[in-house]
Amino acid sequence: MPLPESDCFQEGLATSINLPKDADYCAIAEKFVELANQFLEDVRQNTRVSRITGKASLLNVGC
Repeated sequence: MPLPESDCFQEGLATSINLPKDADYCAIAEKFVELANQFLEDVRQNTRVSRITGKASLLNVGC
């Protein structure tokens, strides 16, 4: 059965993000958007941005 039609996949996806097993794909997608927004807000609040002084080149960044 293709993944979108798989009840087991849908149930597993829902429970992995703390939703009831019978959550539909719309609720699952909304929860993922909520989790992504929370992650981005955490990054914004907990990341210090440093000023670059002097010359900067992306050519010198690498392996």
